[in-house]
Amino acid sequence: MKRAAWITIFVLLISSIYLSPYINAADTPSFSLSITTTDNVIAVGETTTMQITLKNETDSTTGNVKVYIVTDTTALEVVKTDSTWGAFDINSYIWYIGNLDKGQSAMLTLIIKGEKIGAHGITIKVYENDSYVMEKNIYIGVEEEPDIDVTVIPKKSINFALGETPYVELAVLNRGGQASGVKVSFQTDSMIRQTGKAMCSQGTMAGNSWNIGTMIKGQTVKCLIQITALAEGKYNGILKVESPLSDSNDNNDETMITFNVIRRPNTEFQMYTINPFFLPGDNIYIAAVVTIKGPSPEKDLNVILKPTGGSVAKVLLSKGTFKDDTWTLGDIVPGIYFAVFRAKPDNDSKPILIEANLKSPVSNIKRVVSMSPQNISDIALILPDDKDGLDTAKSYPLPIVVLNKGTTPAENIVVTFSINGGSYQVIDVTDGEVIGNTWNIKKLDPGSSASLYIDLINTKEGPVSVETRVKARTKTKDINPDNNSATWTGYFEDKGAPASPIVEKIGVEGRRVKVLIVSPADKDVNTIWTEIDGREIFRFKASPGTSYLKDITLPSDGNFVMKFYAEDTFGNNSKPAEIPVSIDTTPPFTIWNIPQKGVFSKNPVNVTGMTEPGASLIVRVKAGNLREAYYQPDIDKEGKFHFNMFLFKGVNEVCLSAQDLAGNTYKKCSVVSYPSSTVISFRVGKKEGYVNGKKYLLEVPATIVGNTTYIPVRFLAEAMGMELGWYGMERKIVLSLGETTLTLYLDKPYAIINGKGVNLGRKLPVIQGRSLVPARFIAETFGARVQWISETKMVKIIYP
Repeated sequence: MKRAAWITIFVLLISSIYLSPYINAADTPSFSLSITTTDNVIAVGETTTMQITLKNETDSTTGNVKVYIVTDTTALEVVKTDSTWGAFDINSYIWYIGNLDKGQSAMLTLIIKGEKIGAHGITIKVYENDSYVMEKNIYIGVEEEPDIDVTVIPKKSINFALGETPYVELAVLNRGGQASGVKVSFQTDSMIRQTGKAMCSQGTMAGNSWNIGTMIKGQTVKCLIQITALAEGKYNGILKVESPLSDSNDNNDETMITFNVIRRPNTEFQMYTINPFFLPGDNIYIAAVVTIKGPSPEKDLNVILKPTGGSVAKVLLSKGTFKDDTWTLGDIVPGIYFAVFRAKPDNDSKPILIEANLKSPVSNIKRVVSMSPQNISDIALILPDDKDGLDTAKSYPLPIVVLNKGTTPAENIVVTFSINGGSYQVIDVTDGEVIGNTWNIKKLDPGSSASLYIDLINTKEGPVSVETRVKARTKTKDINPDNNSATWTGYFEDKGAPASPIVEKIGVEGRRVKVLIVSPADKDVNTIWTEIDGREIFRFKASPGTSYLKDITLPSDGNFVMKFYAEDTFGNNSKPAEIPVSIDTTPPFTIWNIPQKGVFSKNPVNVTGMTEPGASLIVRVKAGNLREAYYQPDIDKEGKFHFNMFLFKGVNEVCLSAQDLAGNTYKKCSVVSYPSSTVISFRVGKKEGYVNGKKYLLEVPATIVGNTTYIPVRFLAEAMGMELGWYGMERKIVLSLGETTLTLYLDKPYAIINGKGVNLGRKLPVIQGRSLVPARFIAETFGARVQWISETKMVKIIYP
């Protein structure tokens, strides 16, 4: 049953109870009975506190009063009781009150534990001299406790490459009763970041916190988040229930996932033709070789064949499957993989061309092979496919290939070419020589080819074309090839490097540097990234001309130069904008000649020491709560310091605080004495106390309780120079002097000295609203000597 339904039932039940009249033998109430609970609805295993108050409303003393608690003890169990009058038998559930005077009240407190799910009634029956007087009923609902489980999909680990943005699914299941305020957190190492907005079936994801709200029993909610990595490596993440915590199945309150981040695979792809020229009926074979050099594997890898002028069929695969002109390799580790295919032309007198595309989420490589029939006497010009998105700031290598597709040698081959929209320079030539815009080749045998590689330079924005023509002859005649001309067109854009970002250091807190970054206005800028010592540490998506305030965490202490780059959609990076940063999170360790504990016979004390150069130093000398002095000595360039320090008579707490230029603070304290004992005296039953002969008026007189002399705490603390603290919520007193801290409780018969418990034998007495403490115990705890003069009932404390 839902909690809202429980509440409705309880309102109706309790209303009917409290509106009904009291019942007794004479129809005239002799008692008033009230019942309160801290919570009317609890989970299995939880407790609620019930308070029962019975008051004598008559003008005379009652007889023997008993109260019966009637309930199903298998569903509701009384685990603890406390009463202001009478006694409660936890076995029979009977409260024996006895006689109550006129107007007197008795109170019983029960701690009730829920054991069985359901709505359970409790009847409170009052008897006087074994005669029934009255009764009241109350109901307590027990529901199933929430049991929140979490899981991450995929479980245990996820492998991906730098630059990829995989999705992680977070799932939360409530196996128990209805839960309110459900909240889980998903914490990851700093190198794993969320990208974009989380998609949650319920609630919202803010940062690393997923606020789900209310979940009913059996409900599952999910949240899909997209992640990326800043560097390769192995990192951890943990999904954890923050609230409500469940004790029934703690093993599922959190789950961990490992992120294995690798670099992009280094993949090569080649296509080979075994017989580039064929006769009718020949078997035509082509080979595909995929080389993955690593270190990372490839995922979801396919090679898609697109035959033109024919078809292909599988002959041999080293791995994977072949269907619908696609060689499917899937997820593969570094290595060499090959396939052999048989090509069949649609027409034996025409060539067949095979275009192969290797594709994966991170790789895209295109290769082309062609086979021609040998019965065609032809010289072919071969140029690459047209190309878009080229950069005017970069050169572009362009191969020009001449192929003798005929059956007889070709001689005196002349290739002319012209560049429209730029210029060129020759990179390499495999055969012949280049003079100006003319390439002369003496001879090409059947099936052989020659290649000229030129570098396009000084290109303009827009289309740039390369036009080629070829002519040749055999020994007997000129050749007029079908493919005697070819044109390649490339489309160039001005993709110069963007301007540098504007950066300003706002502040440094620990190893976190707050930086204001303004991206350049170049329209293609989409990323800002940062490096130190040649290692990238931070990257984020950016829009042109936009300001960003970023917190960047540096890996260690030291002096660094942070370099900020703007990157455009073409991969061009700006010149770096630099910010020098000094990271220092180490407190300035300080030494001096003051011991942790000691006694000085001379005053002032000559103090010497050393700290971090450039640090500032403050020394506080304190005696009790009223006397203190401060010193701020000069520190030389080597970090050395010296000064004269005056001590107060008695016990002094001397504290040194050093702060370096980065704001790191080092603190140490000593307790030293300048010999001059303090003599404290007082007499039992008197309100006068004396400190070194000076008279003080006590708040209440000292008193003896069970052979122990008690004294007002404030007088003793101030006389011995202690720090006194009162904590009202916990009803405790804290005294501290030097390295000793003593805690006393008004409601507990023990004390705690530096974390260790000591039995006092009884609670502290409180007289006229003033807390009294055991004089000898307090004095000796802090190192004082105590004398008892029985003739005058005087206590004398000598400190130190």
